[in-house]
Amino acid sequence: MALPSEASYLEDKWDSIFSAIQWIQFVMATLSIMGSSSIIAYTIFQNIMKSPEVRPLLCLSFSDLLLGTCWLLGALLYGTPMAKEDVVCYNLQTTGQ
Repeated sequence: MALPSEASYLEDKWDSIFSAIQWIQFVMATLSIMGSSSIIAYTIFQNIMKSPEVRPLLCLSFSDLLLGTCWLLGALLYGTPMAKEDVVCYNLQTTGQ
């Protein structure tokens, strides 16, 4: 259990910690979307979508694109106050899972 002086020190730091977590999530989601989109675009432009060796990679890229989009929406909605915030967060988490 933290002492009262330590607890007040931590309360002042939570805003900066949450802000850092939000930026990390935003950057990681953006990188995930860029990576999966580049794999999908490469397979489409090279016309190798029907190859049996590439099909699992393409499916994995589509699922990663969906997950990255969920993460990006979560990062963008994290600091935004909403009326039904719990419902939106629940549905976004469910979609990501």
